Amino acid sequence: MRHVFNLHVLIIASISSCLAWSAAGQVMTLDPEQPRWGDELVVTYDTSADGAQILASQRVRLVAFVYAGDESEQEAFEIERKGPLLIGRIPIEEGMSYLQLYLVTPSGFDQRNTAETMVLWPDGQPARGAYVQKLFSAGPEGYLDVFEKEMALYPDHYAAYREKWFAAKAFDPNGGKEIIEADLAKLSDEIEDRPVAWMYAQAFGLMSLGREEDARAIVLDLLGHHPEHFFTQRAVRSYDYEVFAQQVQGVGSEQVEAAKREAIENHPHSPLARDSMLPLAMKADFPLDVVFACCERWIEEQPEHPMPHYVIAAACKTRVRELAKGIEHAKRAVNSILKGNYSYYVSISGAGSVDLLPAAYALWGEMALAAGRDGEALAAAQTAVELQEETNPDRHELLARVWREIGDFDQAAAAFAEAWEAGSETALVALRSLYTDRHGGDIGFEQYLAGITGETIVEDDVLAAAAFCVMNLPGDTYDLAELRGKVVVLNFWFIGCAPCRVEMLGLNELVSEFRNEDVVFLAFALDKAEPLRSFLKEHQFEYEIIPEAGEIARLYKVQVFPTHVIIDRNGRVIYRLTGGSVDRHNDLRPLIERTLGR
Repeated sequence: MRHVFNLHVLIIASISSCLAWSAAGQVMTLDPEQPRWGDELVVTYDTSADGAQILASQRVRLVAFVYAGDESEQEAFEIERKGPLLIGRIPIEEGMSYLQLYLVTPSGFDQRNTAETMVLWPDGQPARGAYVQKLFSAGPEGYLDVFEKEMALYPDHYAAYREKWFAAKAFDPNGGKEIIEADLAKLSDEIEDRPVAWMYAQAFGLMSLGREEDARAIVLDLLGHHPEHFFTQRAVRSYDYEVFAQQVQGVGSEQVEAAKREAIENHPHSPLARDSMLPLAMKADFPLDVVFACCERWIEEQPEHPMPHYVIAAACKTRVRELAKGIEHAKRAVNSILKGNYSYYVSISGAGSVDLLPAAYALWGEMALAAGRDGEALAAAQTAVELQEETNPDRHELLARVWREIGDFDQAAAAFAEAWEAGSETALVALRSLYTDRHGGDIGFEQYLAGITGETIVEDDVLAAAAFCVMNLPGDTYDLAELRGKVVVLNFWFIGCAPCRVEMLGLNELVSEFRNEDVVFLAFALDKAEPLRSFLKEHQFEYEIIPEAGEIARLYKVQVFPTHVIIDRNGRVIYRLTGGSVDRHNDLRPLIERTLGR
């Protein structure tokens, strides 16, 4: 499984810089500036103000990350239009503690003009959890003071320790270990019972200290005794992420996965079930009725949300069962994504919808092909291929199988060839089989392959790589214009991205393998030079490291980390992959070889 770090997480963490722009330009305003329970918060966005990035005529919604104590939810609100003004209204309900606010279009949001605000009790006291959401924006110098303000008001707010430790891991040079150890020792003596909030925080702290076995025992306890609690969902997600980030070996993760699956089967309407359902839906041995129970309740509660429809479609496709139902939900997922609902309900950056839309079309095509609806399958498969921005051979293979089923072997061969060029070895086997069937043997296949693959890259189908001239940590300059004639492999990453770190050993192998070839490996990091130098003392990364490369990431439209881009000898973007894993280099290797012309 590929793991990713989404850009909108970084944007939320650094939102204070956005607020400075908003206040100066008066693009987005709040009335009242600090709402209290029972108020109606009016959010006004002036499209005519200097710096506004959204037009009055655009389809747009107000999206709020609503924090209520320790719970949070992404909600979308309708917009009123009054001339150049876009107005959203949010009822401030009892329990709310903090709001982060964005004007969101189907393709993304105005990153320069956002807002956030604490929510107060009717008497003016900050609500429980209000200060917690300010930990990151307070920065390394102020986050501990902000934490103490929260605890002064709510000393039993144990879940806040998790957020304190998360900030400490980011800000403290020692990764926050001394802070976490001291807090754990102190609180373990003070807390007599085991509130769920403390168990959640404790599991995170123990994992951060590398004590996986102790953390696992707490997570298993949560799954066994509190399977429907939102803290259990968050504890499991955090445990899974740290197991991946730390590359923990052994049976521990298997025990947690088995307990998680049992909890979800018995409680299909829980936050844990909803959060975990997509990967489970794609396991053929997971009960289909549990998938339906989870997603049908989800649809009742959030009918515009694309994901429950996508999950049902994925489950039906995986099992080749209930195909008519699966096709209908794939269509609903497509329509929901096209309306912008992925941005409104899942990711405000819209990053995931870029791949989810062609993926939904591909699910539709797979099930239509299995159901014998060839025309429908062809239309869906063609759309999946046309829409994809990331290199994905599976969709070309789907199109090839549809053409083969229809009986157009020339079109099938062309699609199999494109799948092979995108890294699929099974497509090469299928293409050879087609050739053998038509020619009575495979004599001449290599010459045929060279000819057909030479026709698959069309000048209009590829993008010219964005120009750059950058300097690596030692001070060497890399100008893309001067790299013409070489294959250039780009990696976009940052220190705090676990999937980025996990794949580094494999990427180092690629550098070694292609050392004597015309290949240049550049790693564009978001971090500044000094933190990178400190990181590289303990973590080997053989790419040429380019610091503070956020602008280059923007030029290449990177919203998910890590992202890999391969540029051919003529300066064209040929391949693009997102997500990291320990074996990502095995995906990149054949693509580099094909770009070299092997």
